[in-house]
Amino acid sequence: MKTRKRVLSVLLTAALCLGLLAVAPVAASAAGEIGIAAGVPTFTVNTATPTLVGFGGKQWAVIGHNTTGVASESGKLTLLLANGESYGTSAFDSTSRKNNEYSGSTLKTAMETAYGTLPAKEQALVAARDLAGGSGLYGTGTYDGDKVAGAAVTGAKFWPLSFGEATAVNATVRNTGFWWWLRSPGFDPEFAANVGGGDSVDFYGYHVDGGGGVEYALLCS
Repeated sequence: MKTRKRVLSVLLTAALCLGLLAVAPVAASAAGEIGIAAGVPTFTVNTATPTLVGFGGKQWAVIGHNTTGVASESGKLTLLLANGESYGTSAFDSTSRKNNEYSGSTLKTAMETAYGTLPAKEQALVAARDLAGGSGLYGTGTYDGDKVAGAAVTGAKFWPLSFGEATAVNATVRNTGFWWWLRSPGFDPEFAANVGGGDSVDFYGYHVDGGGGVEYALLCS
């Protein structure tokens, strides 16, 4: 059995509208402030030294922009918490030792709670994302590294990365110094995928009732 530091890292995704406000590369802003400025800046995407953006009083790395990089869409940014930032710890599912379905999970609730801590003006900049469901366990013919086990989730504001997305993130950015959950299932219902204390992406997974770091990613449009 693997020994892990009991910290949960979840990735969250939100979306901002560049058509109305341009997200500017800035240092982490004070709590309740938005890092925005006139004009559309140039972003360094998903490298060991990506552009950093201040949002929600935390620092975020640009891992996707305008269809380039990770989980990116046209005209949007994808942001991931940077420099060891997190929203605390959580189990993937604290109610069952054998449930790695994301839709009703403790982790999903932690994501929603974190989104709820944002000031209203920042919440208004976050775009919803749908997370496809129906993945089987890792190692089976129905496994899909970009889907969650069980039911799909619609309208997610903050969300954890999938196994496929985490694998595509630059290894230096992925290394937060603690381990954190992904939304993908592991090899057994008791396990969910995660990123280790270094930069390793663990498809085998960790016990769903364990605690990992809450490391969010943001989709900004």
